[in-house]
Amino acid sequence: MAYNPNYSREKKTNAFDADTDYSALIENAVANNDMAAAAKYEQQRNEKIDALGLDYEKTDNYSQYYQKPEGYDPDTDYSALMGDAAANKDYMSAAGYEQQRNDKIDGEGLDYSKTNKYTPYAQSQKSADGFYEQYMNREPFRYDLTQDPLYQQYKEQFMSQGKMAMQDTMAQAAALTGGYGNSYAQTAGQQMYNQYLGKMNDIVPELYDAAYRRYQNEGNDIYNRYQMAQNRADSELAKIEAGSKDAYDTAITLISNGIMPEKSMLNEAGIPWEMALNYWKIANGEDYVVPGTEQKASGYSYYKPVDTPDGGGDLTHLAELAKDYSLENPGGSVESRTVDNWINGLVQSGEISASDSELLKKYLVNEGYATRP
Repeated sequence: MAYNPNYSREKKTNAFDADTDYSALIENAVANNDMAAAAKYEQQRNEKIDALGLDYEKTDNYSQYYQKPEGYDPDTDYSALMGDAAANKDYMSAAGYEQQRNDKIDGEGLDYSKTNKYTPYAQSQKSADGFYEQYMNREPFRYDLTQDPLYQQYKEQFMSQGKMAMQDTMAQAAALTGGYGNSYAQTAGQQMYNQYLGKMNDIVPELYDAAYRRYQNEGNDIYNRYQMAQNRADSELAKIEAGSKDAYDTAITLISNGIMPEKSMLNEAGIPWEMALNYWKIANGEDYVVPGTEQKASGYSYYKPVDTPDGGGDLTHLAELAKDYSLENPGGSVESRTVDNWINGLVQSGEISASDSELLKKYLVNEGYATRP
């Protein structure tokens, strides 16, 4: 089938691995009847052919099975939202943003690693909350004989046995009078039947106790499930808080040594951006300026303050543009489509030069913008 140029629907960024044999992956997925995976691999194969200029024909054999995740906005910076929520210790919201970020990575084919940091806690806590509500909202114990299947079973059993005993008694009484029925035989038979029915009343306390034990056991089972879910949620929360403490200690150490951590690390540490700037000024005795050379340490990106960058246009004007934009659009990402459209508009209108684009993004990072999706 010929390649459909509209198949991708959205622009992808490094959605493929140059060393991966996607044709083999497609064949394997089809053999396993996983057509959604085949569609994904086919898309990555086509993007690989385009990006590397390979002499292969692109295909559109499985695009109808392509399932793009729903529930996310391509222009939303979910990393920033997730980080802000985590900084405020709102881990339930952080988990929601984490899922949307993962869906965005899948749906847009972004070359970022998905995370599973807050979701386990949120899932366990929701489960615990559900069991807690179920336990607290249980109906008070009530016992209704007519609704007890065990009572109905005993009732049918005693009635059947009573009828048989009544018939046997009547037959024996009739035999004493030459085989003819009489009032004595009927009375004796009815008395025997009533005796069996009376046994039903004798077992009611026992059935009541059994029903109450079942009610208690059901409650205990719900409570035990709640405890298990809550213990797991507490364990996951402890992992998050331990990571937050480690991030806090690392952030303070970096700031004390003249290094400003990236906002993602500050969010995990629970340190607001403005507070971090104040810490840095106090520790280093000078104002924080535009981030310079990016460095790596402890798995985090961070920036060491440098002199105001050389070149470019009016640096004060660029700084003011970044500040005004960040105030109107807080918590964004410099890599988002929204930021690109805004900067391109400034370039097209002549307000800034094309060479100032990257510098303006650095000023946005200085205002707290993230550099991840």
